Amino acid sequence: MPVASRHALKWSAQSNNYIPDWDLPSNTTRHFVQTPQGHLELLVVDPPATHQRREQALFFQHGAFGCASVWLPYTSYLSRLGYPCYALSLRGHGASWVPGMAELWCTTKAILVQDMVAGMEWTRVEEMRKRDCNTANIVLVGHSMGGGLVQYALSEELVTVTGLILCAPAPGSGVLDVFVNFIRTDPLFVPRFLLYGLHPRAMLPTTVHVHRQLFSPEYPDDKLEDFARYLPESEAITWLLGSILEFTDFRIVVQRSIIGLKGGAPDRERILILAGELDVMMDVRMMRRLAKRYRDAEAYTEDRGDGVRMVVVKGAGHHVQNDLQWEVGAQRVVDF
Repeated sequence: MPVASRHALKWSAQSNNYIPDWDLPSNTTRHFVQTPQGHLELLVVDPPATHQRREQALFFQHGAFGCASVWLPYTSYLSRLGYPCYALSLRGHGASWVPGMAELWCTTKAILVQDMVAGMEWTRVEEMRKRDCNTANIVLVGHSMGGGLVQYALSEELVTVTGLILCAPAPGSGVLDVFVNFIRTDPLFVPRFLLYGLHPRAMLPTTVHVHRQLFSPEYPDDKLEDFARYLPESEAITWLLGSILEFTDFRIVVQRSIIGLKGGAPDRERILILAGELDVMMDVRMMRRLAKRYRDAEAYTEDRGDGVRMVVVKGAGHHVQNDLQWEVGAQRVVDF
C-alpha cells in the first residue's frame, strides 16, 4: 500500500522538495527574506483586487517538519475574505536556505526565532507600504512547535502583535508531555532513533508514521503521499529538546506583547487555541491546560473566557490546518 512507503534517509545538506511557483494557488507569490545567514522563503497571499483589504494581516509560522506551504488551505481561504497572509519557512525548511546536517541538528529555538522575527519585520514593512501608513496590525499564527516558537518570541518581547492564534501548539509550559505522547503512540521510536544514527527523520520514517502522528485515521492515502513529499529532510532536534522545560512567561505574553491585553481588559478576545479532537501529540487535555495558563495570567477575570478562546475541531488530528476538517478551523479563525 502507498502509505507503507519508507523515506530514504539523506545525510548531506541539500534543498528540500517544495511546491514550484507555477503550482502555487492564485494570488500566492514566493518571496525571499534576506538574512546574514541566508534567504528565507515567505509565501505572500494577497486578497483579490476586487476585495477590500482587512485591517489585520496574518503571519503564519509552521512547526517541526513543516514549511510555509502547510498553511496554503488557510491562506487561500482567508485571503479570499480580504485578509492578507504571510507564511514563513524557517532555515532548513521549504525553499529556505539549508544548513549542514549537523548545524541544523544543533540549531536552537533562540536561533530559529531570529528567522521568524526577520520574516515578521519584512511583513510589517510590506504591509505599511501597501497600506501607505506607518502601522501594521499583525495577528500571529503558529502550529505545533511553531506555536511554541511564537510563544517564546512574545515572551522574550521580540515582537508585538494584535492577536495570537495557536493551532495544536507546543505548550509554553514545556513539551515533556508531548514527548511522552509521541513515544506512547510510537514505542519503537527511541531504539529506531539510535539505530538510524540520531537522524531526525527517524521520527517520521514512513508515511504510516506521518499518518499516525499528524492526521486523522480517515485522511486519504493520496493526500498523505502528496503531503509527505514536502517534509524537510532534517530537523533542528536541539530546538525540540530545548523546549522540554517551561520556556514562556505567560504574563509577559498577555500583558505586554499582545496589544490590547496590556494593562487591562481587552475589547475582545485576543488569543485563540485550536485543538484537534484526535491529536495524539498535543492532545485536548494539554490544550485546555494551556488555555488555563493564559487565562490565569490575565490581570482580570470575566465569564466570557478572560480573553482566551479554545476550539476543539472534531475529528481532526495534529495538522488541524491540513486535515479533512481544515475549513472548520479556518472558519473559527475568521470568527475570532
